[in-house]
Amino acid sequence: GKDGNNNNNSNNNEDDVNTEQQRKITQKYSIIHSRSFEGKRFLEEAHRHYGVDARASIDYPPDLIASILTPLGMTNNSTVLMITDGQNTKVIDRLSADPAIGPYFRAVPQEVSTVAGDIMLGMLSDVFIGNPASSFSQYIAMARYALGLGRSFLYVRRDALSGKWETFCDDESCFYQLHDLEAQTHQPAAPKTIP
Repeated sequence: GKDGNNNNNSNNNEDDVNTEQQRKITQKYSIIHSRSFEGKRFLEEAHRHYGVDARASIDYPPDLIASILTPLGMTNNSTVLMITDGQNTKVIDRLSADPAIGPYFRAVPQEVSTVAGDIMLGMLSDVFIGNPASSFSQYIAMARYALGLGRSFLYVRRDALSGKWETFCDDESCFYQLHDLEAQTHQPAAPKTIP
């Protein structure tokens, strides 16, 4: 009416809708970077030198993803997104079908995926899981460290005794030490460099 009350109710409703949209946009999410590429040779070298599982960062088994996300509280009511080159649809199918990960998992569709958009999704995620042989994953991890964000997981292996997945070299100091040694020698770092 003339007193403006109807407009205030309308504005309040719009504010409520905008707040709800922001809440949905800014909810917690994890990113998995999947890429099929010739880097399999590098993963095999990484396995030989410091124990990286040579298949985990290609196959992303659901129990690996759950072992990283569950202790961080990122498997319930948070989104798990995959940025990918789209060449390994088996990993998408496997994670989609998993009863623990599947309800929260989505692959970013290729038609809306861009390099810049994928980098931003990875950089700003609550958790980033990437491939240690991928310069794209390494770049995202470096940017996250520069922003003061943790929870970047590129190095995984199975514990020889328990058979459980474990992450290692997931802190900034180890990450840069490992990559500095690789750059200096043009070879994967020796196992003693991993804390």
